[in-house]
Amino acid sequence: MATRALTLLCLAVGVNGVCETGKGCGHEQLSPTTLYSKGRLDGLHLHITTVNDDAAMSMFDEDGVLKPWTEWKGFQRDVIDWVALKAGFTYTLYSASGHGPNCPKKADGSVEDPKKVAGNYGCAERDTYDDAVPDEFRTHMYWAQYYITPGRIGKSLFTSPVISDVGV
Repeated sequence: MATRALTLLCLAVGVNGVCETGKGCGHEQLSPTTLYSKGRLDGLHLHITTVNDDAAMSMFDEDGVLKPWTEWKGFQRDVIDWVALKAGFTYTLYSASGHGPNCPKKADGSVEDPKKVAGNYGCAERDTYDDAVPDEFRTHMYWAQYYITPGRIGKSLFTSPVISDVGV
């Protein structure tokens, strides 16, 4: 049974704090886990995958065109900005790459249009750890509103829930 809690942050880094192959995340490795697991993120630049949600992270303009990540808005963006300021890291945001096995694909098997994958939680979450995602599209972290389920708890590290008993 799923825990009825919603967490804002799902941190899923690969083995020893680097993306699974050691080449992903824009080819930037993180410091050893012991440094950042204690909140010492000073100086790190993190690559973060997130999803489109009109209230939490609005990524598109009124014509449906994906805006530059620096123009994405919503309460989730505000939280990321606040945490980055307090923890001392900088970041770049990415929408889902479209390469993961849970992502919809075009008829020829190629990556779908960004608008069709940007709001797909199951697609975006795999950008941190899945072998199907090419190194250049892997990110350090997936940050979104997220339900904690038995299947997810073994693959990711979660924050304490910020909303619980949401009656799903």
